[in-house]
Parts: sequence; C-alpha cells; structure tokens
Amino acid sequence: MEYKIQMICETLHIGKATVYKYMEKMKKSIPADQIRDNEYFYYTSSNRLFFKEKGFDFIKSLAENPTVKDTVRQNSTNSNNDIVLYQEKLIHSYEQRISFLEEENKKLLDIISLRDKTELAKNIEPLKVSSGKEQDGIFFWRKFFHKFKK
Repeated sequence: MEYKIQMICETLHIGKATVYKYMEKMKKSIPADQIRDNEYFYYTSSNRLFFKEKGFDFIKSLAENPTVKDTVRQNSTNSNNDIVLYQEKLIHSYEQRISFLEEENKKLLDIISLRDKTELAKNIEPLKVSSGKEQDGIFFWRKFFHKFKK
C-alpha cells in the first residue's frame, strides 16, 4: 500500500514537519544512489513523495516510541541550557568589571596617599627655610624620606 504524507499525518496524529524529520532519519540508513526509490519511500516522475508499507511502519514506530517524543522536552531543556549559558556570561562579565573597578580603586588610593605625602611635605618645607642653610635642608629631606622607605 502507498501512503501520502497527509494520510500518515491523519493516521498517526503527527505533523508534516515530524514526518519529514523521521524521513531524514530513514535517509541515513539508505545509500545515496537509492534515495529516489528504496524500500521505505519513492518519488514519482512528477516528484511526488509516497511511502511504502515499510516506510509507514518505520514512521509509526518512531511516532509511538516514547524516547523520540522526549526530544521536545530535550529542546525545552536546551533552551534552559541557553539561559544558563547566558547567565554564566553575565556573571563572567560582572566579575571582570568588579576586578577592573578594584584595580582602579587601588590606583585611586595610591594617588590619595601620594597627595597626603605631598601635604606633609608642604608642612615640613618651612623647616628647611628656617634652618637657613641649603645643606641642612637636603640632609633633612634625605632623613625624612629614609623614614618612609622603612
């Protein structure tokens, strides 16, 4: 008996897209030179597709097989996996931003501490002038910076 796609859809209560998916699975087991006419289906001269009894049984077994119907559920979990991947990308980008901000914060703290040191230096500068001798002032600064190095 010959089956059209519409008859298969009505008999098995599945859509045309599902029939074509099952047909792709059938094609994997068929040699390339026998694609037009084989034991599962054939094309007429006007390029119409008809399934043979064995092809109908193959599609029927796939339609009744519960593991094949789980592909819909797998696709929904794949979308969940996409969501998880997107969340991981977001987390990674935020971690990068946080590390960048921490580095910038360290730089700003260094600048602030440098400003504090220059403020201290401005306060101590009058001592150099009051000593009157240039060499005493240089000696004082060497002593002063030597304390900060330790």
